[in-house]
Amino acid sequence: MRRPVENTYPGLGDYAVKLIRTRARELVRSGRFTAADQDDLEQELVIDLLKRFPKFYPAFAKEVTFVQRIIDHKVASLIDAQSAMVRDYRMRKASLHHEVEDGDGDCVERWETLDEARYL
Repeated sequence: MRRPVENTYPGLGDYAVKLIRTRARELVRSGRFTAADQDDLEQELVIDLLKRFPKFYPAFAKEVTFVQRIIDHKVASLIDAQSAMVRDYRMRKASLHHEVEDGDGDCVERWETLDEARYL
């Protein structure tokens, strides 16, 4: 049984929070973003929705429809930005968060194997 979504975003309803978290997980699972990006993706979606919420008019659409459209458009924008040639995720050699074997045969995140100067 799934636990109810904890709403830690004041000003947003439970539906919006659930949808934001779902879309952020989908972006991570798609391979376009890393698991480390999930909180940032959620925050981007929340900020965009809160910024646009004053433009919501109940006479034009239901709140759920408005929320869904805003979030879906922001997700598309995030994908477009990520796919831009300069930042194309497919052009990266490897993520610093991927696990690799260190010199002792243990699995660690790649960034842990770099000296500080190279990491920065």
